[in-house]
Amino acid sequence: MTHPVFSPRSLVASGLILTAPALARADVFLGIDFPSTPSIDFPGFPTPTISLGSTITANVLVTGLNSIDLGAFDICLQFKPSVLQVQSVSPGSGLNLGNPADSLWTIHPSPASVDVQEISFVGSYNLAQFQPNDVILFSVTFVGLANGVSPLTFAHDSQLSDPAGTDVVPASIFEASVTVVPEPTSWGFASVAALVAFASWRRWSPRA
Repeated sequence: MTHPVFSPRSLVASGLILTAPALARADVFLGIDFPSTPSIDFPGFPTPTISLGSTITANVLVTGLNSIDLGAFDICLQFKPSVLQVQSVSPGSGLNLGNPADSLWTIHPSPASVDVQEISFVGSYNLAQFQPNDVILFSVTFVGLANGVSPLTFAHDSQLSDPAGTDVVPASIFEASVTVVPEPTSWGFASVAALVAFASWRRWSPRA
């Protein structure tokens, strides 16, 4: 499999169209979405907010394959390790058509990224007949470690290819970010505790 280079940072996160490499398709998009989103449409630049210590799942998707068969990928998703931590990574089923034995799936985590690779063993005919037009490549569940914002971006050497090893260049790339904020209930309990303490102090304070 060859190794194309595409830089999401040079594309602008909102999905700037690439200028016509031979294998690009105007309807093929690579992006990040979240299960809470009603449909697979990469609505702008997703920016969900979670509370400290809670989790969120990001789906890495390829959409609009239509006449293109996806046979392999090597996608590196980057994040800010001081804000987010990977809790789990789950494979999609678009390359093996629901049979895990029909693809080779590997994961290479690091503190600031997760690199996922998959190669399909399904024949080209079956991929052409049964592969969905919208494919979840993999899903990553993050836990919020600290207050702040973490971009979710693709490494410059991420890649897609068809079963023959020919590069599939996304026409548009959509990235995302996750904001971690303090746990709302913690603030609520703290406020109630402060009010109780103040009332108790007022009640038992000596009067002049």
